[in-house]
Amino acid sequence: MIRLKLLPLILLIILAPSLADTAFSQDFQTVSAKDFWLEFETDREKAEASYVGQTMNFTGVVTDTGTSIYLTPNVMLSDSADGRTYLICVLPRAEAGRLADFKKGDLVTMNGRVYRAKAGGGVVIKESKKIE
Repeated sequence: MIRLKLLPLILLIILAPSLADTAFSQDFQTVSAKDFWLEFETDREKAEASYVGQTMNFTGVVTDTGTSIYLTPNVMLSDSADGRTYLICVLPRAEAGRLADFKKGDLVTMNGRVYRAKAGGGVVIKESKKIE
């Protein structure tokens, strides 16, 4: 009898993180990868002052995936499959196996924390996760 009473608690513990991620991610501003990158290209200092440290949602087309020199998995976003990389979305190391979820040309929405703009490159987004 006690086991049946624990079932709702067990289900809550299992399902709560995924439910929280979905609800949490939908509360953020969503911007396209290209539009966000253009803000940094137009006025890098202003964009960094406004966005670094902020958590946001980004939409874009997957151009590539890979692993950085720091062994972190990352997904590159643009406005087309063969376009310039505007955002580098860095996933947590533990989620390296999730790179298989991203295919070149896929339109995706990612949630993450703005880290910095790379000189001559895209904007780095840390703690990224795909929003389903």
